[in-house]
Amino acid sequence: MTPVKPLSVMVGVYNNDPTLGDNSKHGADWSLRGPPFAIAEIGLRINQGAGATGLPGNYKLGGFYQGGTFPDLFRDVLGGSAVLSGLPRRVQHGNGGFYFLLDCACGSSGNPARGGGAWMAGGGAHAVGERGEGRS
Repeated sequence: MTPVKPLSVMVGVYNNDPTLGDNSKHGADWSLRGPPFAIAEIGLRINQGAGATGLPGNYKLGGFYQGGTFPDLFRDVLGGSAVLSGLPRRVQHGNGGFYFLLDCACGSSGNPARGGGAWMAGGGAHAVGERGEGRS
């Protein structure tokens, strides 16, 4: 969806059933029995139309949520380090976070027909578990 020409909005909700790859489902199970995976993103494109005078760029901000349960990568059942304790891993219920992407020109060759120039790209993500503990 593009409500305003330089602005874009994307939203998706998917079935996050880990058993969909089983041979009994043949990869074509259209049910939504699994936990949801939802993602949304808003983007802004600047200086990309005809007659634009500035350097072009793309900026995006998004968020996601993954339902279901899975083992915690860091913590054991008592909340300590799973690697150091050797205890079973804590079960995580749901996961979510946000991300950003930056993609912009830093310089230009001065000749738009050549298309040369310097570009810079960057990004980051931050995930939050069930207790609100941040992980980057």
